[in-house]
Amino acid sequence: MNEENRFAIFNHNYSPFSMNGSFCRWLPDYIAFWRIAMTRAEIEKYIAETYGATPEYPWLSAPRYAVYRHGNNRKWFAVVMDIPKNRLGIACDEIADVLNLKCDPLLLGALVREAGIFPAYHMHKGHWISVLLEDVPEEQIKFLLGMSFELTEDKKRRQIAK
Repeated sequence: MNEENRFAIFNHNYSPFSMNGSFCRWLPDYIAFWRIAMTRAEIEKYIAETYGATPEYPWLSAPRYAVYRHGNNRKWFAVVMDIPKNRLGIACDEIADVLNLKCDPLLLGALVREAGIFPAYHMHKGHWISVLLEDVPEEQIKFLLGMSFELTEDKKRRQIAK
């Protein structure tokens, strides 16, 4: 689907069969363009392709908690968990997928005011955030993953990169 057709739904002359004769042909692209959440599987694939890290499952009592580490210094840069939403301060017992990420303390105050981002569950709340996967756009998750990865790199590598 091209850019022109992505926004055709907002055109008042919109007809679901006006784009190449099939509503169903462009609907998956339209949904993907506006999709908010990343799934656990998408995060695992993105981290593997971008950072070369594979998940580790260190806790027998929490077999779905995945930890992602740097290969060289073994520091964590991401943890994917499934926790009750009430642990984030949401009045609900529903289980949700959450991504814990290291965060620049200067940005933390502004980030936790955004929808789907909370002070970290079970981590240092001055340096980590919890991202409710169902509520945060994919591009923002990727940006936050990049920041977390950089903040947990070896200090020598960070200085060389600057």
